[in-house]
Amino acid sequence: MLPQSSSLTCYYFRAEGELHIALPPLTAEERFDRLRICAGLLQRSNKESLLSRLVTCGEKWILYDTEKRTARCIDERDLTKEMKPHYKLQLLTVWWSAAGLIHYNFFKGPLTSASYCQELLNMHKKLLKYQKAMFYGRCPVLLQDDSRSYVKDGSIRSLFTLGYEVLTYPSRSQDLLPTEFHIFPAFNNFLAEQTFDCENIEGAFENFLRSRATAFFQCWHG
Repeated sequence: MLPQSSSLTCYYFRAEGELHIALPPLTAEERFDRLRICAGLLQRSNKESLLSRLVTCGEKWILYDTEKRTARCIDERDLTKEMKPHYKLQLLTVWWSAAGLIHYNFFKGPLTSASYCQELLNMHKKLLKYQKAMFYGRCPVLLQDDSRSYVKDGSIRSLFTLGYEVLTYPSRSQDLLPTEFHIFPAFNNFLAEQTFDCENIEGAFENFLRSRATAFFQCWHG
């Protein structure tokens, strides 16, 4: 959401093309909202080390073709038109920071408010264990798409209780999430070169993670 270099900006636009993200026309109010939030974050990032405290997340459906033994990432809005009898689905959720992966999980169905709150807790425990420096001084800052149906009052209270700040996020802005334009395009490219059994989707994601250098997760530092 805060590109710090021209190279990262170009990467974002390339990824947008790879994912075929259809951006609906924004209203004047929505454009102003984006501009206002962006300007505020740019000013803030000049005053404090905001990016090093950022935790972000995302989700994508993994569509597995049982005949070809291949898989690819698709958006929720494409599920109906993409599904065929020989396809299987799993939902992948990913939580990460510039220091690396924090937590991921696979689900048989969509997230609910209860399962999302549990994911928050699971992520928090791993962040405390593996990236404890996030809690030194200032609190971690969460960047997420809070328009998701499962982001309810209960999860916001959980974040407050766990000590997280939640960034204000403009509506209809899925394309601005780092997970959307960085993690999933790379994973999709990785999947395009693989064949495996449906039960090994999680193993494929783990192999993808092992193939990434540490710098892969530092994309927003430009």
